[in-house]
Amino acid sequence: MSEDLQARHAAVQEAISKRPPFVSGTLDVPDSDLKLYFGEVDDAYCLNFARATEEQLAKLTAACDPATFGVKKEDVLDESYRKAGKLDTDKFASLLKVAEYGLIDTVRDELLLEGADSTKQIACELYKLNVYGKDSFFKSHKDTPRSERMFGSLVIVLPTPHEGGALVLREDGHEWVFDYAAEIANSTKIAYVAFFGDIEHEVLTVASGHRVTLTYNLYFDAAPTAERSDSKVVPRSVADADAPFREALQKLLQDPALLPKGGYLAFGLRFMYPCNQGMKLQRLRHHLKGADAMVARVCKEFGLRGKLMVTYPGDDEFESKDVHIIMDAPFGDCYLTEDDSFQDLLLRNGGKRICAMGSDAGEDFIGGCTEALWVVPLSQFNEVKEAHGARTFSQLHSQLNRTVD
Repeated sequence: MSEDLQARHAAVQEAISKRPPFVSGTLDVPDSDLKLYFGEVDDAYCLNFARATEEQLAKLTAACDPATFGVKKEDVLDESYRKAGKLDTDKFASLLKVAEYGLIDTVRDELLLEGADSTKQIACELYKLNVYGKDSFFKSHKDTPRSERMFGSLVIVLPTPHEGGALVLREDGHEWVFDYAAEIANSTKIAYVAFFGDIEHEVLTVASGHRVTLTYNLYFDAAPTAERSDSKVVPRSVADADAPFREALQKLLQDPALLPKGGYLAFGLRFMYPCNQGMKLQRLRHHLKGADAMVARVCKEFGLRGKLMVTYPGDDEFESKDVHIIMDAPFGDCYLTEDDSFQDLLLRNGGKRICAMGSDAGEDFIGGCTEALWVVPLSQFNEVKEAHGARTFSQLHSQLNRTVD
Protein backbone atom coordinates (compact mmCIF):
# COMPACT_ATOMS: atom_id res chain seq x y z
CA MET A 1 0.00 0.00 0.00
CA SER A 2 1.43 3.39 -1.01
CA GLU A 3 2.10 6.06 1.60
CA ASP A 4 -0.60 8.26 0.10
CA LEU A 5 -3.19 5.47 0.25
CA GLN A 6 -2.15 4.66 3.81
CA ALA A 7 -2.66 8.31 4.77
CA ARG A 8 -6.11 8.41 3.17
CA HIS A 9 -7.02 5.11 4.84
CA ALA A 10 -5.94 6.47 8.23
CA ALA A 11 -7.99 9.63 7.69
CA VAL A 12 -11.14 7.56 7.11
CA GLN A 13 -10.49 5.52 10.27
CA GLU A 14 -9.96 8.69 12.30
CA ALA A 15 -13.18 10.24 10.98
CA ILE A 16 -15.11 7.15 12.06
CA SER A 17 -13.51 6.83 15.50
CA LYS A 18 -14.00 10.50 16.37
CA ARG A 19 -17.78 10.37 16.10
CA PRO A 20 -19.03 10.53 19.70
CA PRO A 21 -21.36 7.67 20.74
CA PHE A 22 -23.61 9.93 22.83
CA VAL A 23 -25.75 13.05 22.87
CA SER A 24 -25.93 15.31 25.92
CA GLY A 25 -27.02 18.70 27.19
CA THR A 26 -29.28 20.56 29.60
CA LEU A 27 -32.79 21.95 29.27
CA ASP A 28 -35.32 23.90 31.29
CA VAL A 29 -38.51 22.09 32.29
CA PRO A 30 -41.66 23.33 34.02
CA ASP A 31 -41.25 23.59 37.79
CA SER A 32 -44.23 21.30 38.36
CA ASP A 33 -42.61 18.54 36.29
CA LEU A 34 -39.81 18.23 38.85
CA LYS A 35 -42.14 16.72 41.43
CA LEU A 36 -41.54 13.18 42.62
CA TYR A 37 -43.91 10.98 44.62
CA PHE A 38 -42.55 8.00 46.55
CA GLY A 39 -43.17 5.84 49.60
CA GLU A 40 -45.78 3.33 50.64
CA VAL A 41 -49.51 4.02 50.53
CA ASP A 42 -49.67 4.85 54.24
CA ASP A 43 -46.47 6.93 54.10
CA ALA A 44 -46.50 8.66 50.70
CA TYR A 45 -44.23 11.63 50.21
CA CYS A 46 -43.72 14.36 47.59
CA LEU A 47 -40.72 16.56 46.87
CA ASN A 48 -39.74 19.02 44.16
CA PHE A 49 -36.18 18.61 42.90
CA ALA A 50 -35.88 22.32 42.08
CA ARG A 51 -35.87 23.13 45.79
CA ALA A 52 -35.44 19.83 47.61
CA THR A 53 -34.05 20.17 51.13
CA GLU A 54 -31.38 18.02 52.71
CA GLU A 55 -34.05 16.49 54.95
CA GLN A 56 -36.23 15.58 51.97
CA LEU A 57 -33.32 14.03 50.09
CA ALA A 58 -32.35 12.05 53.19
CA LYS A 59 -35.90 10.70 53.31
CA LEU A 60 -35.67 9.72 49.63
CA THR A 61 -32.33 8.00 50.28
CA ALA A 62 -33.81 6.07 53.21
CA ALA A 63 -36.63 4.82 50.98
CA CYS A 64 -34.16 3.30 48.50
CA ASP A 65 -32.87 -0.26 48.29
CA PRO A 66 -29.18 -0.94 47.64
CA ALA A 67 -28.51 -0.71 43.90
CA THR A 68 -27.50 -3.91 42.11
CA PHE A 69 -25.91 -4.39 38.70
CA GLY A 70 -26.23 -7.05 36.01
CA VAL A 71 -23.71 -9.85 35.55
CA LYS A 72 -24.62 -12.57 33.03
CA LYS A 73 -28.33 -11.72 33.26
CA GLU A 74 -28.29 -11.86 37.08
CA ASP A 75 -28.60 -8.95 39.54
CA VAL A 76 -25.55 -8.75 41.79
CA LEU A 77 -25.13 -6.67 44.97
CA ASP A 78 -21.51 -5.67 45.58
CA GLU A 79 -20.90 -2.30 47.21
CA SER A 80 -17.19 -2.49 46.44
CA TYR A 81 -18.19 -2.15 42.77
CA ARG A 82 -21.37 -0.10 43.01
CA LYS A 83 -22.52 1.88 46.01
CA ALA A 84 -25.83 3.66 45.47
CA GLY A 85 -29.53 3.50 46.25
CA LYS A 86 -32.33 2.64 43.85
CA LEU A 87 -36.10 2.72 43.55
CA ASP A 88 -37.90 0.49 41.06
CA THR A 89 -40.65 2.07 39.02
CA ASP A 90 -43.43 0.61 41.18
CA LYS A 91 -42.04 2.57 44.16
CA PHE A 92 -42.18 6.11 42.75
CA ALA A 93 -43.89 8.41 40.24
CA SER A 94 -42.08 11.13 38.33
CA LEU A 95 -43.86 13.93 36.48
CA LEU A 96 -41.08 14.44 33.93
CA LYS A 97 -42.28 14.13 30.34
CA VAL A 98 -39.14 13.41 28.30
CA ALA A 99 -41.02 12.86 25.02
CA GLU A 100 -42.74 16.25 25.25
CA TYR A 101 -39.41 18.02 25.74
CA GLY A 102 -38.14 16.83 22.35
CA LEU A 103 -35.50 14.58 23.89
CA ILE A 104 -36.62 11.53 21.93
CA ASP A 105 -36.33 13.43 18.65
CA THR A 106 -32.88 14.61 19.72
CA VAL A 107 -31.78 11.03 20.43
CA ARG A 108 -33.06 9.80 17.07
CA ASP A 109 -31.62 12.68 15.05
CA GLU A 110 -28.27 13.16 16.78
CA LEU A 111 -27.40 9.67 18.03
CA LEU A 112 -29.01 7.04 15.81
CA LEU A 113 -28.76 8.89 12.49
CA GLU A 114 -29.48 5.89 10.20
CA GLY A 115 -31.92 6.81 7.45
CA ALA A 116 -34.48 4.08 8.17
CA ASP A 117 -34.41 4.94 11.86
CA SER A 118 -35.52 8.49 11.10
CA THR A 119 -38.95 7.06 10.20
CA LYS A 120 -39.26 5.04 13.42
CA GLN A 121 -40.62 5.74 16.83
CA ILE A 122 -38.29 5.42 19.79
CA ALA A 123 -39.80 3.95 22.92
CA CYS A 124 -38.42 5.45 26.12
CA GLU A 125 -39.11 3.23 29.13
CA LEU A 126 -38.46 4.47 32.67
CA TYR A 127 -36.21 1.91 34.35
CA LYS A 128 -34.86 3.14 37.68
CA LEU A 129 -34.35 6.03 40.04
CA ASN A 130 -30.89 6.11 41.60
CA VAL A 131 -29.54 8.13 44.51
CA TYR A 132 -25.80 8.56 44.89
CA GLY A 133 -25.05 10.03 48.30
CA LYS A 134 -21.67 11.01 49.74
CA ASP A 135 -18.97 8.42 48.85
CA SER A 136 -21.28 6.62 46.37
CA PHE A 137 -19.96 5.48 42.99
CA PHE A 138 -20.31 2.94 40.17
CA LYS A 139 -17.09 1.52 38.72
CA SER A 140 -16.46 1.27 35.01
CA HIS A 141 -18.71 -1.24 33.23
CA LYS A 142 -20.56 -2.05 30.01
CA ASP A 143 -24.18 -2.94 29.52
CA THR A 144 -25.25 -5.76 27.23
CA PRO A 145 -28.31 -5.61 24.93
CA ARG A 146 -31.44 -6.95 26.64
CA SER A 147 -33.32 -7.42 23.41
CA GLU A 148 -32.95 -6.87 19.69
CA ARG A 149 -34.89 -3.60 19.92
CA MET A 150 -33.05 -2.05 22.87
CA PHE A 151 -30.14 0.14 21.80
CA GLY A 152 -29.15 2.36 24.72
CA SER A 153 -29.91 4.39 27.82
CA LEU A 154 -31.01 7.92 28.63
CA VAL A 155 -29.82 9.25 31.98
CA ILE A 156 -31.52 12.34 33.45
CA VAL A 157 -29.59 14.14 36.19
CA LEU A 158 -31.92 16.07 38.48
CA PRO A 159 -31.04 19.52 39.93
CA THR A 160 -30.09 18.45 43.45
CA PRO A 161 -26.99 20.09 44.99
CA HIS A 162 -23.95 17.79 44.92
CA GLU A 163 -20.26 17.72 44.13
CA GLY A 164 -18.55 14.90 42.26
CA GLY A 165 -20.49 12.04 40.74
CA ALA A 166 -19.55 12.88 37.16
CA LEU A 167 -20.56 10.40 34.47
CA VAL A 168 -17.61 9.20 32.38
CA LEU A 169 -17.97 7.49 28.98
CA ARG A 170 -15.05 5.70 27.33
CA GLU A 171 -14.58 4.19 23.87
CA ASP A 172 -11.48 3.35 21.79
CA GLY A 173 -9.12 5.36 23.99
CA HIS A 174 -11.41 8.41 24.06
CA GLU A 175 -12.97 9.67 27.29
CA TRP A 176 -15.84 12.11 27.89
CA VAL A 177 -16.74 13.51 31.32
CA PHE A 178 -20.20 14.92 32.10
CA ASP A 179 -20.51 17.01 35.25
CA TYR A 180 -23.53 19.30 35.21
CA ALA A 181 -23.90 19.57 39.01
CA ALA A 182 -22.96 23.23 39.36
CA GLU A 183 -24.92 24.32 36.29
CA ILE A 184 -28.27 22.80 37.25
CA ALA A 185 -28.25 22.87 41.08
CA ASN A 186 -31.40 24.39 42.67
CA SER A 187 -32.85 25.31 39.27
CA THR A 188 -35.55 24.04 36.92
CA LYS A 189 -32.90 22.58 34.60
CA ILE A 190 -32.21 18.91 34.06
CA ALA A 191 -29.13 17.42 32.41
CA TYR A 192 -29.36 14.48 30.00
CA VAL A 193 -26.91 12.01 28.47
CA ALA A 194 -28.07 9.38 25.98
CA PHE A 195 -25.59 6.73 24.91
CA PHE A 196 -25.39 3.25 23.46
CA GLY A 197 -25.68 0.36 25.88
CA ASP A 198 -22.32 -1.22 25.07
CA ILE A 199 -20.28 1.93 25.79
CA GLU A 200 -18.03 1.69 28.83
CA HIS A 201 -19.26 4.07 31.51
CA GLU A 202 -18.60 4.99 35.13
CA VAL A 203 -20.01 7.22 37.88
CA LEU A 204 -17.22 8.88 39.82
CA THR A 205 -17.39 9.17 43.61
CA VAL A 206 -19.79 11.76 45.01
CA ALA A 207 -17.91 14.12 47.33
CA SER A 208 -20.98 15.73 48.93
CA GLY A 209 -24.72 16.12 48.54
CA HIS A 210 -27.04 13.80 46.64
CA ARG A 211 -26.80 12.96 42.93
CA VAL A 212 -30.26 11.79 41.83
CA THR A 213 -30.86 10.32 38.38
CA LEU A 214 -33.65 8.75 36.37
CA THR A 215 -32.56 6.10 33.85
CA TYR A 216 -34.65 5.21 30.81
CA ASN A 217 -34.14 2.24 28.48
CA LEU A 218 -34.26 3.23 24.83
CA TYR A 219 -35.91 0.91 22.30
CA PHE A 220 -36.80 0.94 18.65
CA ASP A 221 -40.58 0.95 18.51
CA ALA A 222 -42.32 -1.21 15.94
CA ALA A 223 -44.69 1.61 14.94
CA PRO A 224 -43.27 3.92 12.21
CA THR A 225 -43.66 7.69 12.28
CA ALA A 226 -45.01 9.65 9.37
CA GLU A 227 -42.54 9.59 6.49
CA ARG A 228 -40.39 12.67 6.02
CA SER A 229 -39.57 14.24 2.70
CA ASP A 230 -36.16 13.46 1.22
CA SER A 231 -34.82 16.87 2.20
CA LYS A 232 -35.59 16.24 5.88
CA VAL A 233 -34.49 12.64 6.33
CA VAL A 234 -31.26 13.81 7.97
CA PRO A 235 -31.43 16.98 10.11
CA ARG A 236 -28.87 19.68 9.28
CA SER A 237 -26.80 19.12 12.44
CA VAL A 238 -26.52 15.41 11.67
CA ALA A 239 -25.48 16.02 8.08
CA ASP A 240 -22.71 18.33 9.32
CA ALA A 241 -21.54 15.62 11.73
CA ASP A 242 -21.10 13.25 8.78
CA ALA A 243 -18.97 15.71 6.83
CA PRO A 244 -15.47 14.64 8.04
CA PHE A 245 -16.14 10.99 7.20
CA ARG A 246 -17.75 11.84 3.86
CA GLU A 247 -14.77 13.97 2.83
CA ALA A 248 -12.21 11.37 3.95
CA LEU A 249 -14.01 8.51 2.22
CA GLN A 250 -14.32 10.48 -1.01
CA LYS A 251 -10.54 11.05 -1.07
CA LEU A 252 -9.94 7.36 -0.42
CA LEU A 253 -12.22 6.35 -3.29
CA GLN A 254 -10.43 8.75 -5.65
CA ASP A 255 -7.05 7.08 -5.08
CA PRO A 256 -6.20 4.96 -8.15
CA ALA A 257 -4.14 2.62 -5.96
CA LEU A 258 -7.27 1.49 -4.12
CA LEU A 259 -8.26 -2.04 -5.20
CA PRO A 260 -7.05 -1.66 -8.80
CA LYS A 261 -8.51 -5.09 -9.69
CA GLY A 262 -11.79 -4.43 -7.88
CA GLY A 263 -12.87 -5.88 -4.57
CA TYR A 264 -14.48 -5.02 -1.28
CA LEU A 265 -14.34 -2.24 1.27
CA ALA A 266 -14.91 -3.96 4.61
CA PHE A 267 -15.96 -2.20 7.80
CA GLY A 268 -15.86 -4.14 11.06
CA LEU A 269 -18.83 -3.11 13.17
CA ARG A 270 -17.90 -0.88 16.11
CA PHE A 271 -20.99 -1.57 18.20
CA MET A 272 -22.51 -4.68 19.75
CA TYR A 273 -25.70 -6.18 18.28
CA PRO A 274 -27.82 -9.20 19.26
CA CYS A 275 -26.84 -11.99 16.89
CA ASN A 276 -27.65 -15.69 16.85
CA GLN A 277 -27.72 -18.62 14.49
CA GLY A 278 -30.53 -18.60 11.97
CA MET A 279 -31.37 -14.90 12.29
CA LYS A 280 -32.03 -12.76 9.22
CA LEU A 281 -28.89 -10.66 9.23
CA GLN A 282 -30.06 -7.89 6.91
CA ARG A 283 -32.80 -6.78 9.29
CA LEU A 284 -30.04 -5.44 11.54
CA ARG A 285 -29.35 -2.79 8.89
CA HIS A 286 -32.28 -0.84 10.33
CA HIS A 287 -30.79 -1.02 13.84
CA LEU A 288 -27.24 0.12 13.13
CA LYS A 289 -25.85 2.57 15.68
CA GLY A 290 -23.78 5.73 15.51
CA ALA A 291 -20.65 5.29 13.39
CA ASP A 292 -21.91 2.01 11.89
CA ALA A 293 -25.05 3.78 10.69
CA MET A 294 -22.98 6.70 9.38
CA VAL A 295 -20.79 4.33 7.33
CA ALA A 296 -23.83 2.65 5.76
CA ARG A 297 -25.51 5.96 4.98
CA VAL A 298 -22.51 7.77 3.47
CA CYS A 299 -21.44 4.75 1.42
CA LYS A 300 -24.96 4.65 -0.03
CA GLU A 301 -24.57 8.32 -0.99
CA PHE A 302 -21.50 7.33 -3.04
CA GLY A 303 -23.38 4.53 -4.77
CA LEU A 304 -21.58 1.73 -2.93
CA ARG A 305 -23.64 -1.42 -2.44
CA GLY A 306 -23.58 -2.29 1.23
CA LYS A 307 -24.42 -5.58 2.90
CA LEU A 308 -24.05 -7.06 6.36
CA MET A 309 -22.04 -10.27 6.30
CA VAL A 310 -20.68 -12.91 8.67
CA THR A 311 -16.94 -13.54 8.59
CA TYR A 312 -15.26 -16.90 9.20
CA PRO A 313 -11.57 -17.78 9.29
CA GLY A 314 -10.50 -18.58 5.77
CA ASP A 315 -7.95 -21.34 6.27
CA ASP A 316 -7.98 -24.76 7.91
CA GLU A 317 -5.52 -23.82 10.65
CA PHE A 318 -7.35 -20.58 11.60
CA GLU A 319 -3.98 -18.84 11.70
CA SER A 320 -4.12 -16.41 8.79
CA LYS A 321 -5.52 -12.98 9.60
CA ASP A 322 -5.44 -12.05 5.92
CA VAL A 323 -7.95 -14.62 4.64
CA HIS A 324 -11.65 -14.89 5.53
CA ILE A 325 -14.81 -16.43 4.16
CA ILE A 326 -17.91 -14.24 4.13
CA MET A 327 -21.50 -15.46 4.32
CA ASP A 328 -24.94 -13.86 4.15
CA ALA A 329 -25.92 -15.40 7.52
CA PRO A 330 -24.45 -17.49 10.36
CA PHE A 331 -24.04 -20.98 8.91
CA GLY A 332 -25.01 -22.88 12.05
CA ASP A 333 -24.04 -26.30 13.33
CA CYS A 334 -23.09 -29.01 10.86
CA TYR A 335 -21.53 -32.46 10.54
CA LEU A 336 -18.10 -32.84 8.96
CA THR A 337 -16.57 -35.99 7.53
CA GLU A 338 -12.88 -36.80 7.86
CA ASP A 339 -12.31 -35.82 4.24
CA ASP A 340 -14.11 -32.49 4.49
CA SER A 341 -13.21 -29.10 5.92
CA PHE A 342 -15.52 -26.48 7.30
CA GLN A 343 -14.14 -23.90 4.88
CA ASP A 344 -14.99 -26.14 1.89
CA LEU A 345 -18.49 -26.56 3.28
CA LEU A 346 -18.92 -22.80 3.53
CA LEU A 347 -17.69 -22.28 -0.03
CA ARG A 348 -20.08 -24.92 -1.38
CA ASN A 349 -22.96 -23.15 0.35
CA GLY A 350 -22.48 -19.66 -1.02
CA GLY A 351 -19.44 -18.48 0.92
CA LYS A 352 -16.87 -16.22 -0.73
CA ARG A 353 -13.17 -16.15 0.16
CA ILE A 354 -11.61 -12.70 0.61
CA CYS A 355 -8.03 -11.72 1.36
CA ALA A 356 -6.50 -8.51 2.62
CA MET A 357 -5.54 -6.01 -0.06
CA GLY A 358 -1.93 -6.49 -1.09
CA SER A 359 -1.66 -9.91 0.53
CA ASP A 360 -0.38 -12.89 -1.44
CA ALA A 361 -2.36 -15.29 0.80
CA GLY A 362 -4.97 -15.86 -1.91
CA GLU A 363 -2.39 -17.59 -4.12
CA ASP A 364 -2.52 -20.61 -1.82
CA PHE A 365 -6.17 -21.35 -2.67
CA ILE A 366 -7.66 -22.85 -5.79
CA GLY A 367 -9.59 -20.13 -7.55
CA GLY A 368 -7.82 -17.44 -5.55
CA CYS A 369 -9.84 -14.90 -3.58
CA THR A 370 -11.23 -11.39 -3.89
CA GLU A 371 -9.20 -8.57 -2.38
CA ALA A 372 -10.68 -6.50 0.45
CA LEU A 373 -9.46 -3.39 2.21
CA TRP A 374 -10.38 -3.53 5.89
CA VAL A 375 -11.23 0.12 6.38
CA VAL A 376 -12.23 -0.71 9.96
CA PRO A 377 -10.65 -3.87 11.43
CA LEU A 378 -12.75 -6.75 12.70
CA SER A 379 -13.74 -6.59 16.36
CA GLN A 380 -14.92 -9.30 18.73
CA PHE A 381 -18.05 -7.43 19.80
CA ASN A 382 -20.37 -9.64 17.74
CA GLU A 383 -18.63 -12.99 17.92
CA VAL A 384 -20.93 -16.01 17.78
CA LYS A 385 -19.63 -19.37 18.99
CA GLU A 386 -20.66 -22.33 16.85
CA ALA A 387 -20.12 -26.03 17.40
CA HIS A 388 -18.77 -28.08 14.48
CA GLY A 389 -16.19 -30.74 13.93
CA ALA A 390 -13.60 -27.97 13.64
CA ARG A 391 -13.11 -24.91 15.82
CA THR A 392 -14.51 -21.84 14.11
CA PHE A 393 -16.14 -18.58 14.98
CA SER A 394 -18.22 -16.06 13.15
CA GLN A 395 -17.86 -12.31 13.17
CA LEU A 396 -20.54 -9.89 12.08
CA HIS A 397 -19.27 -7.06 9.91
CA SER A 398 -20.36 -4.58 7.30
CA GLN A 399 -19.00 -5.39 3.86
CA LEU A 400 -19.24 -3.03 0.93
CA ASN A 401 -18.62 -4.11 -2.63
CA ARG A 402 -16.90 -1.73 -4.97
CA THR A 403 -15.42 -2.46 -8.38
CA VAL A 404 -12.74 0.05 -9.25
CA ASP A 405 -12.48 0.90 -12.97
